[in-house]
Amino acid sequence: MLNAVLAWVHIFASIGWMGAAMILVMVISPLMKHLSPQTRSELVVKMYPRLTRYVTAFATIALISGFLLAYTMAGGNHGVFSPSNTWGLRIMVSLVIAIAAYLIAMGVVVRSSNMMLKLVENMKKDPDKDTHNKLIALQKRLRFGGMTVFFLLTLTLVFMVAAARL
Repeated sequence: MLNAVLAWVHIFASIGWMGAAMILVMVISPLMKHLSPQTRSELVVKMYPRLTRYVTAFATIALISGFLLAYTMAGGNHGVFSPSNTWGLRIMVSLVIAIAAYLIAMGVVVRSSNMMLKLVENMKKDPDKDTHNKLIALQKRLRFGGMTVFFLLTLTLVFMVAAARL
């Protein structure tokens, strides 16, 4: 029963994390290039705080539940995580890639989003061209981070499916 609950929590959180990455990479980032500075700023203020909360929550829950699920599926037998065990190797590779995705999500995506929010708030008080250029640079950084996270999550999914089915 515990495995079933952990599996559902892990799947739901993973879908949320990957979905947020897909929305960022496929919808929000490309759209931002075509918006006026005022509309772009309004979108940052209204959407990015919610996006970063969801990314942080889903990513953290997915990582923790995935680790716990692997541990309970192994039944406490640490030997299954050795490189000689195919299932364990695939799970460990998935975990390492997921941790890398998490670190990039928190260090680049969430951090860039928060920095953009602060810049937009400062632009309202003191608008200048340099701040606008910083905002564009952060948007590029955010998009690159989002694409990297999406790629790593896709790779993680491949290894997890391989571990579950092959």
